[in-house]
Amino acid sequence: MTRPWVSLALPLLGLGSGCAPASCPDAKPPVLLSAPPGPTPAPELPKPAASTATPPRSKAGELATSIVRRLHGGEAEAVYRGSSGEFQKAISLEAFLGVIRDVEAAVGKLSDTRVLDESSAPPLTTVWVGGFFERGARNFSVALDEQGVIQGLWIKRFADAPDTGKGPADDYVSKNDYVVPARGAWYVSNGGPERSGNIHVGNRQQWYAFDLDRRGADGKDATGDGAKPEQHLAWEQPVVAPADGQVVSVVNGVPDHGLDYRDRYVLPGNFVVIDHGSSEFSFLAHLKKDSILVRPGQRVKRGQELGEVGNSGNTSGPHLHWHVGSESEIGRGHGLPIRFAPLLVNGSRVEAPRPAHGDTIETPR
Repeated sequence: MTRPWVSLALPLLGLGSGCAPASCPDAKPPVLLSAPPGPTPAPELPKPAASTATPPRSKAGELATSIVRRLHGGEAEAVYRGSSGEFQKAISLEAFLGVIRDVEAAVGKLSDTRVLDESSAPPLTTVWVGGFFERGARNFSVALDEQGVIQGLWIKRFADAPDTGKGPADDYVSKNDYVVPARGAWYVSNGGPERSGNIHVGNRQQWYAFDLDRRGADGKDATGDGAKPEQHLAWEQPVVAPADGQVVSVVNGVPDHGLDYRDRYVLPGNFVVIDHGSSEFSFLAHLKKDSILVRPGQRVKRGQELGEVGNSGNTSGPHLHWHVGSESEIGRGHGLPIRFAPLLVNGSRVEAPRPAHGDTIETPR
């Protein structure tokens, strides 16, 4: 009986060297017998090989996220001792802890995690978890059996995405100033100039983009187990124009999906594009189906309601994606830095804000 991976029962442990073991001419022989069944991660969200998708907020996703946090929270030895016997035969505790130390020496302390994708090829479920550190980001591929025991672990940099680097328009100063394109306080889950806090860095069209969601007093973005879109605090929240302009294009009919699916065909889902003049265009994506209130050619004012946050397109949960680009068509031109009007950042007014991952931002009333 053939298995989907040659090394199905063996650990997949890259050394965070910035390239896959097979492509590193100076790399030591890897522990694994084959590469994992997922992709070489790119600046966009990693896309695993064809398999049965499972919900990003499944038990496996929660367990994999917990494992990454424990690895870099002082519990690496306990994680190792809880892994499978085959895993421990393939790599010693000393070598395992050495890998974890090497990661932390390169990028510092872990600050946040995010499930990027999941796939299931029984008896294993593989979860890709983005780990965001002080000075960079790492992609963790965690393979779990049906009992939740670690059978494989693979750690590497996001391919072709430096932790820092020059973007396509770093020195550009926008002609317009912008407000938060939603009402109330919003958490920056992706944003800022560093790859460690912004998964869009490395994507020319979206380099300076923001992903925004809502958080409760407990820091969570959803109520209960968060398994349904309507449990998320961002769900159906009003989306507003971040600056005056004219609507260029609207897509309003893409279905919202559950958390067990990502739309790989219409990636932005429902969206609105606004021309603010001076070759600055806002792209607001992942809106709720049939919620959009504006039409192409319509003039809008800053703060005017456009629609509602949904869960359409290539998204792991309800949130608002926003970036400003140099051209009006998705996939053309390049991203532009956003110059904000005064905002409340973490509760305090800032006259020239530069919000980044982990900040909470709000347009003053």
